[in-house]
Amino acid sequence: MEELLDTFYTTPYGDFAIRNTRFGIHTSYDRDGNDLVTGLEWIDVFKTTPCHLQWAKEGYNPPEGVEQTTYDSVVSGKL
Repeated sequence: MEELLDTFYTTPYGDFAIRNTRFGIHTSYDRDGNDLVTGLEWIDVFKTTPCHLQWAKEGYNPPEGVEQTTYDSVVSGKL
């Protein structure tokens, strides 16, 4: 069986590649295999991943006049 080689895209903040998952969505990952961004469309993941890499290294600075807030991704309570 032939091994698939992923195309890595280079940014000043690191390299990433994008894979189509078995559920029909796309996930970007770095050279270490860490998941970065997941989205429905390939182009959206491609455009967002460089920003994610930059914010991971430099931190996120909100636009002028916008207060920075912190969110929690944990769902609490019974579903």
